[in-house]
Amino acid sequence: MADQISEDTLITLFDSIPKAFVQETVKVYGDANSAMEFLLQNGHDQAALDNLRQTLQPAGDATSADEPIAMMMAMGFSEDQCKQALKATRDNADMAVALLLGDTGGRGGRGVRALFGGDDDDDSESEVRELPKPKKQKPNKSGTSSSSSSSSWSQQPPVQPQPIGFGAPGLSFGGFGGVDGGALGGAAVAVPQTQGKGKKGKKRPHPDTPAATIIPQTFSFGSGPSFGFGGFGFGFGSEDIIPTKRKKPSAPLVSHEELVKIVDAAQHSVHAVLEQLTDNKGAPPDIPDEQLQQLTSLYDEIIDKFNCKHYWDKYGSHRSDGQLVLLGAGDPVPNYYANVVDGSIWRRKVLSLAGLRNLVLYGREIFSELKASLFVSDPNAYGRAAGIHKMRNLTGNTVDLDTVVLRCSDGTVLKTINERNKAHGGKQYGSGDEFGESEEAKEIALNTAKPLLDGFIKDFKLTKAQTKSRKIDLPNNFSKFKMHVASGSGDRGKWAVWQYVNQGVNTFHANVPNMHDVVGALLLAPFAAARAYLLCRNDEKMLEDFFENAISDSCFNQKWKALEEFNLELDSRDTIKRLLNDIQAKHQDVFTNEFFNNDDENNTNEIAEMWKLVQGQAARSVKDKKSRMVSKLDVTAWVKNPEEEI
Repeated sequence: MADQISEDTLITLFDSIPKAFVQETVKVYGDANSAMEFLLQNGHDQAALDNLRQTLQPAGDATSADEPIAMMMAMGFSEDQCKQALKATRDNADMAVALLLGDTGGRGGRGVRALFGGDDDDDSESEVRELPKPKKQKPNKSGTSSSSSSSSWSQQPPVQPQPIGFGAPGLSFGGFGGVDGGALGGAAVAVPQTQGKGKKGKKRPHPDTPAATIIPQTFSFGSGPSFGFGGFGFGFGSEDIIPTKRKKPSAPLVSHEELVKIVDAAQHSVHAVLEQLTDNKGAPPDIPDEQLQQLTSLYDEIIDKFNCKHYWDKYGSHRSDGQLVLLGAGDPVPNYYANVVDGSIWRRKVLSLAGLRNLVLYGREIFSELKASLFVSDPNAYGRAAGIHKMRNLTGNTVDLDTVVLRCSDGTVLKTINERNKAHGGKQYGSGDEFGESEEAKEIALNTAKPLLDGFIKDFKLTKAQTKSRKIDLPNNFSKFKMHVASGSGDRGKWAVWQYVNQGVNTFHANVPNMHDVVGALLLAPFAAARAYLLCRNDEKMLEDFFENAISDSCFNQKWKALEEFNLELDSRDTIKRLLNDIQAKHQDVFTNEFFNNDDENNTNEIAEMWKLVQGQAARSVKDKKSRMVSKLDVTAWVKNPEEEI
């Protein structure tokens, strides 16, 4: 376990960040180690901290009963209005403020009218403008950055800035933080673009229309206290978790067999990207609208099956988590942090599923935007609503766009280096950090990174100017290269190779991604998850295995790896090869070292014994894609080559 660090040490480490912000981060997490992880990932990002504070703070956990009331009264609301808002939101001050700010037509707008029995549908005094109906858009087939595409999620807002309302899930608040004088500037509201209404006004986006539009907001309330207003959670919860049901039913699903065909077709279409990855003419293939609707409805079913007491108990659901099931396809997904304590595991898995569902609709668009910028990991290389930013907004997380080439802090690596050096009379390192500071580590990292960088340049046919602009030009003479030690996530994408040092972590990174992971996370993962679910759909034990091992609550690189491994495992189940492997493993008392030593070169005894044990059993042939009786020829082929598919 990593040593605990002090708040003072953290302030010293992050001297480029205001001391008050570091202290505030420690206060939110409750310990400096977790706060350090946040600061390394986000730097001085008040909006991210406010969002996390809202996530980690249970509803009703106010520091003082009078403090939130005083804060809201300073904004111009009456004491009675403030108390009613707090009561309606179970004493959650941030939600209460959101409710009170439901209209900008005066102090106490639409949200307040609802509290005091007014007609919430009466907009006579409101300045709220209706969103225009989205137009049917053709999918982007250009393969270029969608910032210039009419079908892009990140297109210019089709509406004027809207006052914040408090209502349907999918309305995402963020970035209001600690502003002196009560002025709130530059906040962003994600307003879903929708098609039609379901029950009780719940709206769903059409797969062909932008899921959301980031609309800048500016507010000024005059003089008032500083306050933080962070990420908006869903629902108010209760002492006993009550299942939240989807207000609008999913589109009717076709038969199981038809769904399997749809998923197979979608997987086939995106697998083509691997072959045309570096071809500028190659764009991720389109998937028909009706198939997209079936796929997103299938994800609705997956989330609904996960929304039950069994999985709440197993993964520690919190009171307010249940409302997350109301997130619809295309709705922004709240951010979550994979490597720190951030809510319940149940919450992170639901958000993972919601993100995968959105990638069914927008994974190809995000991929095209990343490709247009050559998959650079520097966030500043993308528009504020494009590429890596769009992925975080629509999935709550991102894929890594750099590659770790040396883990100095890995005990196995350190042991291997020391053993090699001992054999050649070289230096023995006492710790990963000592090794990380050495010229030997630098040389190993650069030698490992060089072919990755050169391969990326060759694959994407980059000119010298493009190579330099992409910041992946590495000199042949490594002695001339000065290794940069990163101070935070803002350093990403600015050096060909750099080092990252943290408490218990010491790694070297190359400024190019693992393209297998990027393609997998953005293009293959959403369909791999759907495929795995369909294979487990009608078996409770397999379904539990699916939620446990296929749906990872970590970063998207790990989500894809988990799904890839799970599908490989599924493919090996019930096959002739798997059956033969299992039978031999089960009868180790027969297949001893002595047994194999006494066998001839044709493995006559092994074939005879295996045939005796398996005769009369059936299994699935991978080649024929059918279940049949196992033959002696199958046994012979397996004994000759256990890796061969039968």
